[in-house]
Amino acid sequence: MRYLIQVKSEEEKSFGILLQIDAEATFLELHDFLIEVCQYDPTQMASFFTIAENGQRLQEISLMELSSEDAELNEAVMDVSTLGEFIGEKIKTVEYQYDFFGDRYFTLKVVEIQKGSQDAIALVNKNGTPPPQISLDGFEGLDLAAENQNSDEKDYESYLSSFDDCKGDDIDFQSLDDLDDDDLY
Repeated sequence: MRYLIQVKSEEEKSFGILLQIDAEATFLELHDFLIEVCQYDPTQMASFFTIAENGQRLQEISLMELSSEDAELNEAVMDVSTLGEFIGEKIKTVEYQYDFFGDRYFTLKVVEIQKGSQDAIALVNKNGTPPPQISLDGFEGLDLAAENQNSDEKDYESYLSSFDDCKGDDIDFQSLDDLDDDDLY
């Protein structure tokens, strides 16, 4: 069995993918395919979520195992979870969350379930440009480069003086040789 899946973005209305994939393919294979087609950084976290008819997220399929302590968690991991285990007559929609900080995702809908099988994922059609993988919306006023600039400009003495907790005392201490035996006890 194979699926014809439509991928859409709420953020970029002109972007869309139509792909064909075998039901025995893993979610990791689908993840890798989406990363390649969208030219996203493969080192970023991502998850799939099965979606109920009412739009509620049901089951997360994560890129890696998140909890090793609680064996009762019904945790699914991409590399061992096949599409056929989660998608079928009842569940036809999946979200692919590629930006956790911005809560941004693609919606994947099964538009057709076909008989037969296939070895590789096929890109049937692609329209538009995918949204950027990481959104910096909400971080406009934050100058991340300023902190690094200032630390480079500090000279050694002013940096060390920031650790001087004896300011105002008349202690002249330059090295351990300046200590008397009485000062040690």
